[in-house]
Amino acid sequence: MICKVALLFLLLGQAPPTAEPGQTEKQATETVQPAQTSEAEVQAKEAEQQPAQQQAPQQQPLAGGCFGGGEEGQKRPAWITWVILLGILVVFYLVMILPQRRRQKKHQEMLKALNRGDRVVTNGGVIGTITRVKEESFIIKTADKTELEIDKSVVSQKK
Repeated sequence: MICKVALLFLLLGQAPPTAEPGQTEKQATETVQPAQTSEAEVQAKEAEQQPAQQQAPQQQPLAGGCFGGGEEGQKRPAWITWVILLGILVVFYLVMILPQRRRQKKHQEMLKALNRGDRVVTNGGVIGTITRVKEESFIIKTADKTELEIDKSVVSQKK
């Protein structure tokens, strides 16, 4: 967005071209001049315009985008881009994926270690004592006569 605004101001700051594409500047000034002016007057006007054109700075867009990239011929090597991308992926792995794997492994070990008589808390907040262990679920006792069958995956912690 900033690049577009900067380009718009850059384009608006320049004078519109007086010649059509393909015409030189001299041909454009000749077509604009009336036929009754003498050649000496045309040369004098051209001489007046030349110093003004020389003093006006050339406006060129910055190389490398609107962030001021530097020299136009300068480019960073392709391998640097790959190194930066690889670095970002390594940081992402270390910060996000590795800790999650550790938590999952720890949770799986806790589920394997649960036996009859252990108090557990489910993801929903139900607290109970394991009365039976099945292959894919537990039967927990939550009150005097209330037993629930829960999936092993819903056990959040051992209490």
